[in-house]
Amino acid sequence: IELGLTPLGGLVLTGGTIWTGLVAAESGWFYFGLGVAGFGASLFLVPLQAYLTDEAPDEKRGAVLSASSLLNNLGGMVGVFLQAGFQKLGVSPQTQLLIASVLVIWITVFVMRLLPRQFVRFLIEEIVRRFYRVEAFHPERMPREGGVLLVPNHVSFVDVLVLSLASPRHVRFLMIRRFFDVPVVGQLARMFDTIAISPSRAKDAIRLAAEALEEGSVVCIFPEGQLTRTGMLNEIKSGYSLIARKAKCPILPVYMDGLWGSIFSPQQGRFFWKKPSEIPRKVRVSFGEVCEQKTDYETLRVELSRQAAWAISKRPESGRSLSDLISAAKLNEEVLFWWQEGELRRCCWGEVKKVLDGVREPEQVASGHEGARRWLSGWREMKAMSDEEFRAVVCNASQWMEPGDCGDRRYATLVHSGVDEAVWQVWGMLLPLLLRTSVVVMDEGDDLESLIGLQDRLPLRNVVGGSGLRSFLDAGGERLRDLQHHDFDGEVQAEPVEVVPRYRGMVFEGKLIAISMPDPPLIRQSDLRQPGWKEGSYGRVLSGIMVEQCGEGLCLTNPMWEEPRMLEGFWMDEEGFLHRVEEKEKGRQ
Repeated sequence: IELGLTPLGGLVLTGGTIWTGLVAAESGWFYFGLGVAGFGASLFLVPLQAYLTDEAPDEKRGAVLSASSLLNNLGGMVGVFLQAGFQKLGVSPQTQLLIASVLVIWITVFVMRLLPRQFVRFLIEEIVRRFYRVEAFHPERMPREGGVLLVPNHVSFVDVLVLSLASPRHVRFLMIRRFFDVPVVGQLARMFDTIAISPSRAKDAIRLAAEALEEGSVVCIFPEGQLTRTGMLNEIKSGYSLIARKAKCPILPVYMDGLWGSIFSPQQGRFFWKKPSEIPRKVRVSFGEVCEQKTDYETLRVELSRQAAWAISKRPESGRSLSDLISAAKLNEEVLFWWQEGELRRCCWGEVKKVLDGVREPEQVASGHEGARRWLSGWREMKAMSDEEFRAVVCNASQWMEPGDCGDRRYATLVHSGVDEAVWQVWGMLLPLLLRTSVVVMDEGDDLESLIGLQDRLPLRNVVGGSGLRSFLDAGGERLRDLQHHDFDGEVQAEPVEVVPRYRGMVFEGKLIAISMPDPPLIRQSDLRQPGWKEGSYGRVLSGIMVEQCGEGLCLTNPMWEEPRMLEGFWMDEEGFLHRVEEKEKGRQ
């Protein structure tokens, strides 16, 4: 049932009727016009008939449909007598159709004034569908009636449109009052029952939202209070809880996956002016379990993380085999680079496929470079994994595509061969495969001049490695200023004051679970600081990993893991950063 089709059908019917009245009778164009008019009539009538059937009370539905059929037949009889009268008066068929078009125009205008919101909504949604393929998971979890408070993550400027497409019920959003004075924007906001709020009067905003919920509306509030500029969940504010308690309504968490990196998200430190990575863009919207009105921010964060994990596990790459993923790549596209004997060596996906198929050996392609040999041999090891193990690694790599600029396709990533196996597989192998980027490898035999040679010839930003790589970065100094170092050696994050800043992450039981990154830039004057790193932490937990405090440790869960994992002696703050309990105790003392 899409009532927005009815005004559109009226426009098509009007055009077809006028066209038919202007061309020669019984010509090819005449019959074409009749066909267009008939198609428009079906668009006009079918949604109305479906709506009438759906809205009629069960005990009166038969009577309502009978009355509708009677009126349709009476209208048809009137039309027959009217046409007969025109024929007796000698009015030509073209003139009759032009006279009929006046009636059609009047009806179309009447319907458009009656259903403006449905028509505009239909047009906007159809335009959005051309650019975004929205897949909704568990929309049936939304209560069919009564007030519901939606609390989704906030990634881009099109979140409102994506949620409207995915929701089974009409959603009302909150908008700052000054935008209602903007032409077109204000008219659309009023048309869609947007709730006007003042940023300086929080109590009024809570009251207005609660009143809309008490009326039985679905109201959306972004609990983070701002767009994420890191690609990850920000601190969750308490405003949503105040609204739900005042309205005495349930809370429905929603997670949107796939919008980070779109031109309307702040990836690369700017809105818009980015080249679309894919059209249409695939977006997944996962509706969580309904929560009670007293749900605290920690419980809400866990539920949002659960839906993030579900959405990430439903990405297209998560269900594909390694052979399928490799075959989807351009076999002549270069992916691996290394420095050897003063030259830049390279390897394409076609060579990787030959290694996987056993046509060539890793040693032959690597020409004696240990890092390149390990990278190529790693694909055979990955091929030997079970389906469950491989899906878990791919899912971990998918989680890694969102933080900061990890998924920025403009840059190659340098990985030192001394890193942990999980880092090597995720950041060094699968991330380039999923993002169609390139990777640069170094081994213990390389030196500072190798690193400088690589930087001079390739667009590098992220370099991944431990103390072996760090010694080169410190020695290179100003020549390597444009790089940022990511280290997973288990040390705590300190202030990144070096020429090449160091950011700490965490690997736990073979999975990458946390990352630190540079603070994202402020794009607008109204933007608040969003930390990418925090001194004394071990990084921010990745999206899709559920974290719950269990005694003196954390319980970590993910759908791709066989069982929950206990991280003893740690706690997570409100912004998602991991800390040791002993450091927290020192702070209290």
